[in-house]
Amino acid sequence: MTLRIVATATLPADLPPTDRSRICPALGGLAESLGELSHSHAGLHLEGSVGGGDLTWDFAVPDDAALDALSKKLEAKGWTGLFGAAKSADREALAALEQIEAWVVEPVESNVPRPELVAIKRTNLVRVLPSAAPEAVARWMKEVPILADCVPAIRNWSVARVRAIGPTKPRVRWTHAWEQEFETLEGLLQDYMASPFHWGHLDGWYDVEMPFCIMDPELAHLYCPATQNVLSWTGPGTRRAGGR
Repeated sequence: MTLRIVATATLPADLPPTDRSRICPALGGLAESLGELSHSHAGLHLEGSVGGGDLTWDFAVPDDAALDALSKKLEAKGWTGLFGAAKSADREALAALEQIEAWVVEPVESNVPRPELVAIKRTNLVRVLPSAAPEAVARWMKEVPILADCVPAIRNWSVARVRAIGPTKPRVRWTHAWEQEFETLEGLLQDYMASPFHWGHLDGWYDVEMPFCIMDPELAHLYCPATQNVLSWTGPGTRRAGGR
């Protein structure tokens, strides 16, 4: 079964635009040069993204054995050692990457009715507070997908638990990922962000002034243009009654 990993990375502030433009294709090419990877895609964050560096790197491995092999390689060689298998030109580009934080995605619920869609990928990483009651967390995970029913602009989505992988100590130890794919940027910035269900109900889980808040106020809201569909790597997902 394909396993997906989502990673974030930071780039030097003074990195020339021509060098920045080489990073994502170089990361995407790792699916060909690294035997453990079955897919790889990266996108530079668009203006308005917060909490997760300069780019999102999504990659996948075919099974648990490949994930275990990747983990051992990272423990032994780190990210720089991993990138040593890339083409020489790509290695030069990847050398600019800083603070790579990676998370194995363990989907709880997902729906990918538009596997051909290539447009905008949004990643929302959050940390459930240690004091949160398990039943409250379970309720939150059931309510998040309702947003996809309320906002037709969300074409594909996944809500998942995540766990850290790799040698980098995470700045924030995220616990969950809420990912969506949109056909247009307006679908995210207008339809999603202005949704009454989003602001009128779901946002309460993140609001420290609400008695049922379970989230650390620090989160990652990251979106980037995609050159391939990412959420379809693990299949069509779980189709829910009323879901698209």
